[in-house]
Amino acid sequence: MSENKSNIDLWHQRLGHLIFQQLRVLVDQELACGIKLPESAKLSFCEGCVEGKMQRKPFKSLTYHQSRRKLGLVHSDVCGPLQVESVGGSRYFVMFVDDFTRFISIYFIKSKAEVFEKFKLFEVMMSSECDANIAKLRTDNGGEYMSKDFQSYLTSKGIEHQLTVPHSPQQNGVAERLNRTIVESARSMLSHSKLPNKLWAEAVATAVYIRNRVTNSANEDHFTPFEKWYGHKPDVSHLRVFGCAAYCHIPSAERRKLDKKARRMCFVGYSKNPRGYRLMDSSTEKVITRRDVSFNEFDFRFSSRNSDASWSSSEMSFDYEEESAEVEPVPETESLSAPRRSQRTVRPPDYYGFPAAVNVEGIDSSTTRTHCAYTVHEIVEPENFDEASKSLQAEEWKHATDLEYHSLIENHTWDLVKLPEGKSVIGCKWVYKVKYDGEGKIDRFKSRLVAKGYSQRYGIDFVETFAPVVRHSSVQTLLAYAVQNI
Repeated sequence: MSENKSNIDLWHQRLGHLIFQQLRVLVDQELACGIKLPESAKLSFCEGCVEGKMQRKPFKSLTYHQSRRKLGLVHSDVCGPLQVESVGGSRYFVMFVDDFTRFISIYFIKSKAEVFEKFKLFEVMMSSECDANIAKLRTDNGGEYMSKDFQSYLTSKGIEHQLTVPHSPQQNGVAERLNRTIVESARSMLSHSKLPNKLWAEAVATAVYIRNRVTNSANEDHFTPFEKWYGHKPDVSHLRVFGCAAYCHIPSAERRKLDKKARRMCFVGYSKNPRGYRLMDSSTEKVITRRDVSFNEFDFRFSSRNSDASWSSSEMSFDYEEESAEVEPVPETESLSAPRRSQRTVRPPDYYGFPAAVNVEGIDSSTTRTHCAYTVHEIVEPENFDEASKSLQAEEWKHATDLEYHSLIENHTWDLVKLPEGKSVIGCKWVYKVKYDGEGKIDRFKSRLVAKGYSQRYGIDFVETFAPVVRHSSVQTLLAYAVQNI
């Protein structure tokens, strides 16, 4: 019994703290693949849901007529500004909801002035997916929807703009209610995972991703928005608990023989293009997308180099003005004083307890003196010639570059000719690598000049591709034939 309770609690968390009734319908009617739960399973008390979804008693419901085709009616609303910027610097998000399928599309924006551009992007993407045009758009009277450019665009596309009566958000109830549902789900996931408020955009995006794959009361046929939009059942077997520990595989090109093959990160959402999991590195606070990931859905130990108040998972406010006529809020003016500068004498640091400049084994000590810390940590390899010339190992990289250049000249690698008419030149770049011996010490600095073959375009710069290579068996056969016939 305890195992069943733990399993349903886990899926409750994986599905963005979905309510028990909708979770039960999803399983009993087999609306999604990859999830099975016993009929006797019951949810335990969830503190994250209480903290994220506590609300007043509902008002009396109103009669509503749903659209009969995709994009027949689209609801939209803007939420914000939030008191904390997202990782990408956004303070708002705008949501578009198809009335027929209840499929949600969401865009994160830095100001309300971006709503028009996001709507055009939404209109192009969704119209091409379902081969239909938007007939009606229902919004409030916010200034972001009432600009001349927005109205002219709707007229040119033949889209009817339905507006709500001022101070009557109930007339745009679909978007308003989904806004609250998404925000509550995001708040619950942040509260449960103890993640900082600055990750609200990741939580909101995850909540939308999940809501499109679970049933809702608006679809009386009990189909999920995903199935009504795409025509097949969603697979939820890949869903994981937001904020849990995730171990991503480190490619062989980014590690050495004895290095760890996985890195511990924090799971913060899903990526559609490319398909994969979005993971945050706690040391750099950067979000990456990976496919090869293992999860520990019971581990929520998230550590960061920042420990200020912005990393607190306290109550998050999502209040915003529903009838605001301003396109963009006016930022508050702050008086900044000049920063205090230290008067201490700057000297080269001593890393790892060693003096700043010593001779390193494997490097010619007569030409350069370098830091002995190179023998205890891996040197960052430059991406181009400019980085190499400005790095701490500039002399070593210059020496390696000179050796490569003189080798190319001595071997007559190329001939200077006149560029044929109508042809383009392929560029080149320097590639830098540090070679280590069996004990992990620096063996040498290596530099290679390579052509940018990837810049060629098929049908313009080339028609066919080939590589001048030969098999060892072919060479052996020719040599044997030559020996027998000498």
